[in-house]
Amino acid sequence: MRPDRFRFALNNLADATPGEIKAGFEGYLAYCGSDEVDEAQRFIIHRPELSSFPNWVETDQNRCFEFTENRLTLKTPPVTVMGAVEVHSLIWERLQ
Repeated sequence: MRPDRFRFALNNLADATPGEIKAGFEGYLAYCGSDEVDEAQRFIIHRPELSSFPNWVETDQNRCFEFTENRLTLKTPPVTVMGAVEVHSLIWERLQ
């Protein structure tokens, strides 16, 4: 999720404007489902059962992973976003 997302003017999703909905969707991605870890190849396969991006449902989403100290980093393969090749990272940190 983008950290700079704006709140909707009203506190009811049903009353959101088309612009608010568009901005909210563009700044957010969520999915849930099962996972499989391939330790030898150092990647995890996410298998979304639900997703804010419907095209991911029932697909395999591969992520490389790395452990360093108390952090787990997941990285996408290179993807093209609006003409630019990017690698997206997600960092989880264990609290102590």
